[in-house]
Amino acid sequence: ARASADPVEAAALFERALAMWPGEPFVLLDTPWVNEVRGVLLEERLSVELDRYDVALRAGLHAELLVDICRAHAANPLDERLAGQLMLAHYGCGRQADALNVYHQMRQRLADELGVDPGPALRQV
Repeated sequence: ARASADPVEAAALFERALAMWPGEPFVLLDTPWVNEVRGVLLEERLSVELDRYDVALRAGLHAELLVDICRAHAANPLDERLAGQLMLAHYGCGRQADALNVYHQMRQRLADELGVDPGPALRQV
């Protein structure tokens, strides 16, 4: 999917890859090594989700992604890439005020929790 030049094809390939992922890995195991592996795998899954959102947004699938991106952003409230994707999804659905609200909330959250401003990528969105 990451090698595809066609965003529609890439989005479909990412969807297929994510559909093969049944849930949290090694859910019944609890050792330091397994917990570390689980964390790495969950980060890779999030990376695939974010890549999927990027290509699907480029393909114009804003409305189809809005609920998924909202859910992911709620689970990862400090992720600026997700906030930018959520802004683009709102904007693509004709919800400019919601997109601006996401930015203002993210800027406030970053300032309150980390004492930083949004990075250049999010400011550009």
